[in-house]
Amino acid sequence: NVKMVLVFGFMMVGLLGGQNRWPEWQPPVQSAEFPLGSFMQNLFYIAFAFSGWNAAVYAASEFRNPVRDVPRAMIIGCAIVGVLYLVVNWVFVANLTPEQCKVVFTYETARITLGHLIMKNLVGNLGATCMSILAIVAFVSAMSAMTFLGPRVYATMAKDGFLPRALQGSAGKPPVGAVLLQGAIALSLVFAYKLQEVLNNVGAILTLFSALTVFSLFWICFRRREFATPSSITLAAAFLYLLLSAVMLYFGFKKSPTLNLWVGISILAALIGYFLTRRRKAVNARPAPSEERLR
Repeated sequence: NVKMVLVFGFMMVGLLGGQNRWPEWQPPVQSAEFPLGSFMQNLFYIAFAFSGWNAAVYAASEFRNPVRDVPRAMIIGCAIVGVLYLVVNWVFVANLTPEQCKVVFTYETARITLGHLIMKNLVGNLGATCMSILAIVAFVSAMSAMTFLGPRVYATMAKDGFLPRALQGSAGKPPVGAVLLQGAIALSLVFAYKLQEVLNNVGAILTLFSALTVFSLFWICFRRREFATPSSITLAAAFLYLLLSAVMLYFGFKKSPTLNLWVGISILAALIGYFLTRRRKAVNARPAPSEERLR
């Protein structure tokens, strides 16, 4: 697709036209110990970058052979994203100094990205403009993917009775109610908060809810015996993922004063929708008085 071509082009320009030797710069502020808290908090940006590699699982019902194709798509997708992420970041590290990288903290006013700086240094203003277009395309495609996947999750949960039925949509048609809800949430976040704050907090929320999803593997083992028990390797990988997610969230809550609010609102909204739906299901499941008399 277009984004892959543009990312590959940026990588080639950086690798062939830029510096490729190990950088010799030193951090401007030397700390006595490794800044573990800041490091773990910044992993949320990486979590956001990797948030789309598992998109295949949300469309599992549309695969002809989901048992074979979904794991294959997830492994290949994760591998491709991982390689691209490492190469792109190598281009950043090899061609920019820490002083130049500070531009990311003034993005809301300067509107300059790291890729823009690199392309301006290597190719000129035309290259910097192309890089800005690439950034726009990347964000638009990410929004398109989340707008495509999010409503599918809502619709499936509504179909299973865990969200209001209005989000389910008609058979064979897109879930209009779920799409409108997803769009409203996304627009409210864009207009209410700064981009850096959105990326950091959304990355934390993605980490939390993906960890809850992974935790369901252990739930299956002990509470849902009708399903196949995951293998030991699967459970070991799941435990490692949960451990790393817990460490990231711990430092995220510790360093970010607004993260508690974001996560709290997300969980509260999910719980309200869940319990309202459960209550309605319980009421609908009760037999009518006439039926009780017949019994």
